[in-house]
Amino acid sequence: MDYGGSYGRVGLNMLPTTYQHGVRIWIDPSREDDEVMGPMVNPLAQALHTLIRPTPQIAFDIQRGGLTMDAPGAAAFTGFMAKYGSEIRFRNGVILRDVQVNVQPAMPYADGLAQERYIGFALVSQDGQPLKRSRRAMLALVSSSFNTGFKLGQDNNGRAVAGELPVQVARVRATVIAPMLTGMRYTLRDWHMQAIGTGVVGAEGALKIPADRPVWIIELQRP
Repeated sequence: MDYGGSYGRVGLNMLPTTYQHGVRIWIDPSREDDEVMGPMVNPLAQALHTLIRPTPQIAFDIQRGGLTMDAPGAAAFTGFMAKYGSEIRFRNGVILRDVQVNVQPAMPYADGLAQERYIGFALVSQDGQPLKRSRRAMLALVSSSFNTGFKLGQDNNGRAVAGELPVQVARVRATVIAPMLTGMRYTLRDWHMQAIGTGVVGAEGALKIPADRPVWIIELQRP
């Protein structure tokens, strides 16, 4: 290893290559040279692209700051919803819209972060079937959380105040449109996995997620 450059000039290619293709490192003590087996992405060429697609189901949008996963058995998004407009549409028919992040007053959220609507969303099959045939699925929609009294480092000294219980959670309101979920029974569960609400997904697969209750996950079951 040319440690001054971490594998020399070849090392510069490791980050973009890992993002697109993954990486396995084999250390051979009997060798002094490096060998790359498989594709390699040049970082200068990579800098020209803002959308990375390691597989047809995964899209990493550098410019807008979003990671999307879209497959027959899953629809997921993590990132800044405001950069994507009013809704996100997945190829499998799922639509995420009407997203709003409700920040608790005591949370040390960065200014404007609530307006950027940073979220983590996932609707996934739990029985290995595509969502349109799944009998069990789970949905999660979250943003962020902090201990009460948590403070970031002051005066650039790098130290932070950990805070204490209770945890302040930024709740997320949204509407999920998923026709394949029509008629499925749902259970809202809080952070302690206690049931806090039940119902049946209505016509056209519309499921409204409230922000006035501490929803952690939503379990879905087909009758």
